[in-house]
Amino acid sequence: MPSFEFIQALIKPANKEVCLTAFIDESLAEFIELESACKEYKILPQGGGLLDQLAIYLDAFQVIRGEKVKYENKRNKEAMANIKKPTSESKPKRAGRLG
Repeated sequence: MPSFEFIQALIKPANKEVCLTAFIDESLAEFIELESACKEYKILPQGGGLLDQLAIYLDAFQVIRGEKVKYENKRNKEAMANIKKPTSESKPKRAGRLG
């Protein structure tokens, strides 16, 4: 899910459009876009390995990914709650014995 849709889904009131810039500052938006780009292209924000990255990038990415996981878990929980449990009428009947 693109970061724009992710944030919009978190703060969007029912049936209303929301201007995201009213809720986030420019640096937060940049971190979210950077995290998405790094994940999509499978690269780190700076040259070198993981230990060569600035702590601020690693901390920000951890928070962003944690919030995405919370959002996905909430969505999955709601989807599971909406799945109808099978009733006795909808269960397949067993075939009788042959022979």
